[in-house]
Amino acid sequence: MDLLPENFCVVDLETSNLDPEDGVILEIGACLPCGAIFEATIHQPVQDGQPAFCHSDKALQVNGWTPERNENAEYMSELAAIEDLLKWLQDFSIDHRAETGEEVQWLFAGKNPRFDWDWLLFYVRKDPRLVELFRIFSRRTIDLHSWAYAWGMTRGFDLTEPGFNTDKLYAALGFEQEPMPHRALAGAQLAMKVFKRLRIELAESREVAERLATANALIGDYQETESALGRELRRREQELEEARREIAIRA
Repeated sequence: MDLLPENFCVVDLETSNLDPEDGVILEIGACLPCGAIFEATIHQPVQDGQPAFCHSDKALQVNGWTPERNENAEYMSELAAIEDLLKWLQDFSIDHRAETGEEVQWLFAGKNPRFDWDWLLFYVRKDPRLVELFRIFSRRTIDLHSWAYAWGMTRGFDLTEPGFNTDKLYAALGFEQEPMPHRALAGAQLAMKVFKRLRIELAESREVAERLATANALIGDYQETESALGRELRRREQELEEARREIAIRA
């Protein structure tokens, strides 16, 4: 059984706050089911050792941004990093087309894919070249928590209760919490592992349901056969009783 389709791409971003119109992207991480990875750290302006961009202290605490890491960032802009992400996927698309003759559109997956999608799209719209490249993604996103909700329904977990966050989801599936500080690539890789586990669990649940349905059908067939045999036995007993009465009358 293939755990995930080949065109399944998990993306994770680390940002300076929750608003793309206000904040900046600090890191991009992505991985594919085959194990291929993409990582980009983006340089942002600093003044006197402090971030000179709009941010929330909580966001920087979560993702562990430091001036030292910023100094070593390999990308000088979000647009350059996003372009390389899309070209990285494009290379896999070319290889896939060469092997199979089929075009591929990538499924955009993640822990909170609409958040990451909206941030990327905000920057993509600034450059017509990126708009065209971004079409490599399908317009549908795949949410880890939606898969988990389907899994929870088969296991009796209520994933709708307040406070059931990603860490609690990972714990319910037997995974460690995402290490602090959060890094984009590590987040994408862990999410990919959880997607694969959920794929197995959901497939097993479906297999169990199919087996149960088959067993119920067999039980139904058996009960129907047993009922038919009972009716036939009662008919034979009635015939035997009538024959006995006939013999008694003649005697």
